[in-house]
Amino acid sequence: MKQSLMIGLVVLIALAIGIGLAARHADDRHIPVAVVEDDGSVRYTCAMHPEVDLAAPGNCPICGMALIPKQRETAGPGTVHIDPAMVQNLGMRTATVTRGALSAGITAQGAVMEDEQRVTVITSRTSGWVEKLLVDGTGDVVTAGQPLARLYAPALESAQQELALARKLDDASLISAAIARLRNLGIDDTDAGGRAVLRAPADGVITTLMIRDGAEVGPGMPLMTLTDLRQVWVRAEVPEAQAPGLVRGQPVSLQVPGGGSDTIAGHIDTVYPELDRDTRRVGVRVVVDNPDLRLRPGMFAQVHFKGATATPVLRVPSEALIRTGRRNTVIVAEGDGHYRPVAVTPGREVDGDTEILDGLMEGDRVVVSGQFLIDSEASLRGAFHRMGDDGAIR
Repeated sequence: MKQSLMIGLVVLIALAIGIGLAARHADDRHIPVAVVEDDGSVRYTCAMHPEVDLAAPGNCPICGMALIPKQRETAGPGTVHIDPAMVQNLGMRTATVTRGALSAGITAQGAVMEDEQRVTVITSRTSGWVEKLLVDGTGDVVTAGQPLARLYAPALESAQQELALARKLDDASLISAAIARLRNLGIDDTDAGGRAVLRAPADGVITTLMIRDGAEVGPGMPLMTLTDLRQVWVRAEVPEAQAPGLVRGQPVSLQVPGGGSDTIAGHIDTVYPELDRDTRRVGVRVVVDNPDLRLRPGMFAQVHFKGATATPVLRVPSEALIRTGRRNTVIVAEGDGHYRPVAVTPGREVDGDTEILDGLMEGDRVVVSGQFLIDSEASLRGAFHRMGDDGAIR
């Protein structure tokens, strides 16, 4: 389908140009002047089909356009000539290869997630039962030392009796051993009767709750999870071409929905080593302080990476590149209607500009509009057929 549309576009352009050429020929303003070779012979070709090479004037056997004298080859191998009238009709534009710093900023979409280093799982260290749950449920904000649940466990009662006996005997070593046993069970020495209060080991938000009143618990069983959201992670995805410029510690600013123009500061913690083969993007983990709990896990954020001052590089508009999958090419305008395909090595792409690592020089002019038609069979088929994978003209 795409190929059919391209062929149709080329045919329409060819018809329009042919009509224009015929009209100008009719009023004697476009009379071709033959370029005579050293041996006195004259060859004719078609402006749309440069592979046509005939000894007499006439019409192109492919498209019917009037033939024009074939010019003496004055440019290097692989260079083709495009009639100035065709250039104007195609609306071709060119841009100069410049040297300058690519924009250091990168903007990407990210998602807020828990800081995995600030997640605490509370587990049971003995068998027993939950007598009373002392929090409402997930989402509750708790502080270190706050009561979470009241438990009963036979092992606790035995340890508490040992502590009471050691205190009665006033034996310091027994007291110390009994207290250590209670602490190994996750309980302090202030409770008795086999009952104890489970307390929060740190500040946080209850993000999972696996127990209810009357629930039986066993050794190693997770009871609830606390997450300290005063610092969170934001994971963003950036194109692989932009990832090399990102480093640990680099400053970052974020904006969240509903936050207006307010920004939140953060910094890069990790640039993930793997590349997503489907999206061709690299994951970046950002650390953000969140003292007011404004950022919530699952929230979207727009992440702007602030880069250091970049070293000036050769750069061209990204639209100038022809990417075929096997090579990256630009069309260089050499003046006087001559154009030449050049294989290039692109680097980073930022804000519509692409870094050129090899293949061009500062001051070269490249085609940024209409280059795909030049790349078509109409103009450069022969030149590209002689170009190898390395971009050299054969």
